[in-house]
Amino acid sequence: MTILVFFACGFTFCSVFLFVFFSIRVLRDLARVPLAQDDLLEESGIKKNPLFRGLMVLARLMARLNVNLNLGAYETMLKRKLDAAGNPWGLRPQEYLAIKQIGALLVGTIGILVHFVMAGHRFPLFNAVVMTGFGFMLPNIIINARIKRRHLSILQDLPFGCDLLTLSVEAGLDFGSALEKVVANGPPGALRDELHVVIQETKIGKTRREALTDFAARVQLQEVTNFAGAITQAERMGTGFANVLRIQSAQIRRGRFERAEKLAQKLPIKILFPIIVANLLSIGIILVVPLLSTITQSVR
Repeated sequence: MTILVFFACGFTFCSVFLFVFFSIRVLRDLARVPLAQDDLLEESGIKKNPLFRGLMVLARLMARLNVNLNLGAYETMLKRKLDAAGNPWGLRPQEYLAIKQIGALLVGTIGILVHFVMAGHRFPLFNAVVMTGFGFMLPNIIINARIKRRHLSILQDLPFGCDLLTLSVEAGLDFGSALEKVVANGPPGALRDELHVVIQETKIGKTRREALTDFAARVQLQEVTNFAGAITQAERMGTGFANVLRIQSAQIRRGRFERAEKLAQKLPIKILFPIIVANLLSIGIILVVPLLSTITQSVR
C-alpha cells in the first residue's frame, strides 16, 4: 500500500511539474509572437484575440517538429500556395502544415467525443475519421478562398495598372520609373503590393526579367504570366513598351468580359435546378396532402 501511495505521489508531482514547465514555455513563446505589423490581423479585428495567439504559438511549436520532416515536394507545394495567397500571417510551410495538423486533431477529437457520447452505433467511428480529414483540409479551404479573392483583385486592377504604365512610358519615363509611379499612385491592393516587391527585388540585384518571372510564379495567374512574358519579350527584342502594355490591357479586359459572358450563360442552368426542385415540392404537396387527408378520414 505504501508503494502505491509513493508511486501515486510521484506521478502527481511529475504531472504537475511538466504542466507548469510547458505552461511557462508556452507563455514565454506567446510573448514573442509578432503581431504589431500583421496587416491581416488589423483587417480582421483579431489582433489581440487570445485564441489566435494561442493557435499561433502552438503552430510555431509544432513547426519545430515539422522542420525535421523531409517534406520535399509537399513543402514546395505549400510554399507556392502561401505565395499565391499573399503569405498570410507570414506563415512558413512548416507552420502552415502545423495548423493543418492542429485542425485535424481538434476536429478529430470532437468526432471521437461525439462517437462515445452517442453510444457508438448512432455515430460510427468512420465519421470521426472523416471529420479528422476535414479538419486537416479546412485550412486549405480558407487559403484557397483567399487566393481566389486575391486573383479577382489583381484582375480588376491589372488593366488600370497597364494604362498607368502606358501613360508613364509615353511621357518619357523608363519602365522602372514608370513602375514606381504605378506603385506610388495606383489603387491599394494585391497588385500594388506585388509590384512593390518587384521593385525591391530589382534594387537588391535581381534583373528585371528575374523579378517579373518571380512575380508571375508567386501570383500563379495566367494573365499575370502573359503580362510578365510580354514585358520580358519587349525588353529583349528592344520594342516599345507602350504598344505592348496597350495590347496587354486590351487582352485582359477582353478576357474579363468573356469570363463575365460565360458566367451569365451558366446562370440559367444554375437557376433551373432549384426551380425544378421547388416545382416538384409544390406538386408533391398538392398531390400528397389531399391523399393524406382522405386516408385519415377513412381510418376514422
